[in-house]
Amino acid sequence: PGPRSDVAAAEVAARAAEARARALARQRFPVLEAYGAGGVHRGGGATGEQWTAGLRVSLPLLTGPTVGRTADAARLEERARGLEAQAAARSAEAEVRSRRADVGAWSTAREATAASLEAAVEAERLLRLRYAEGLATLSDLLAAQAQATAARTEHARSGAGLAMAGAHLLFATGETRSTRPAPNGAESDR
Repeated sequence: PGPRSDVAAAEVAARAAEARARALARQRFPVLEAYGAGGVHRGGGATGEQWTAGLRVSLPLLTGPTVGRTADAARLEERARGLEAQAAARSAEAEVRSRRADVGAWSTAREATAASLEAAVEAERLLRLRYAEGLATLSDLLAAQAQATAARTEHARSGAGLAMAGAHLLFATGETRSTRPAPNGAESDR
């Protein structure tokens, strides 16, 4: 499992903005370039050599203010992207905490509905025995069966809620991988 894709994308954008700002900041400075070339010429019995060497200096006199403004804008962009990456990381951390709390709540609900289901099933069993002995009415038995069915439904609902909370937690932590059919029909991780 890796980091969440939204956090990773924000971090990549921040690094790209930082690289752009550094590259533009370097354009403010003078550039010193050295170059050289050489060669030997032969022809008609004569041999000659030719050598060229040079030094070129570029000063951003006329473009300096424009480059400066562009570099300043890039620095501001770098700062904004950095703040966005930090916000994405904090948001992801908060979501993970919230999803963990959801898992805890659904787990507690699952335990409570399990106890409720056990009690409702036992009450139905006892009422069925009382009905067989003629000590309870059909209405009482049907009510007990309805309560047991409702308890089963709530227990199933809490199980589904716990499963969904677990899936949301896995997504929030970035531990899931999306598997989509590849064009050829095989599954691929994306």
